[in-house]
Amino acid sequence: MKNIKKILISVCSILTLTCSVAGITACKDKDFTAAPAENEYEYKYTTNYEGENDPGIEIDGVLDEDVWQDKKWFTNAFYTDINGTMPKLAVTAFNTEYGVYMAAKVQDGNVVYGGSLNQSRNTTFEFYYYADKSDTVLGDRDYSTRHAFMLDCGGELYSTCERMKRAVVVDGVINSGATTGATVEIFVPWSEMRIDVSDGVYPQNLFMLPKYRPILKGNTASTLLYPMPF
Repeated sequence: MKNIKKILISVCSILTLTCSVAGITACKDKDFTAAPAENEYEYKYTTNYEGENDPGIEIDGVLDEDVWQDKKWFTNAFYTDINGTMPKLAVTAFNTEYGVYMAAKVQDGNVVYGGSLNQSRNTTFEFYYYADKSDTVLGDRDYSTRHAFMLDCGGELYSTCERMKRAVVVDGVINSGATTGATVEIFVPWSEMRIDVSDGVYPQNLFMLPKYRPILKGNTASTLLYPMPF
C-alpha cells in the first residue's frame, strides 16, 4: 500500500511539474506589453490664487497704494535685542468684500533663501489667522476656521491649503549677509477661507498670530521670533 501511495505521489508531482513547465512556455510565447492608457492625466497644482482682488491694489510687495498708508502696524522684536541690531517685525492687515490683505515688514541684515522650501533653513514668515462673520474670538477648539502659512523670501509657500496672491521684496541681495530687510504682501480671497460672502456680508475683523523666523548671523537654522507677550 505504501508503494502505491509513493507511486501516486510521484505521478502527481510529475504532472504538476509538467503543467508548470507548459505554463512557463506558454507565458514566453505571449506578448505581455501593457496597453497604453486611454486617458491622459495632467497633474496641475498651484498655491497661487489667480482670481480677482480689489481693483487698484496690485500685489507686488511695494505697498504704495493709498489703502496701505493709514494702517496701524503691530511691531515686535527680540526681547534680547539690547543694542537694536537684531531683526524686527511689523505686521498689518485689513478686510474687503474680496478677501483679506496682509502685509509684513522686517528689518533684517541677513535674509537667507537656500533654493527650496525649508522653514528651518530659510528666512520665513509664519502666520496663523482666522476671520468669522461673528467677528468674535472663537474657542480654542474651533479648528475649522483656523488657517496658517509659512512663506519664505524666495516666495515658496506652505499653507493649510489656501491659495493666495503674494509678493516678496527683499532690500538688498539675498544670502549676501548685507540686506536691510524685506516686505511681504498677501491677498487671500474669502472663498479660500471657506467663508460665504454671497449675501454681501463679510467679516470686519481678522485675528492673527504673526511670527518671523530669521537666520541670525553665525547660525545655520532659524530662530523663531514670537510676538511678546505671548
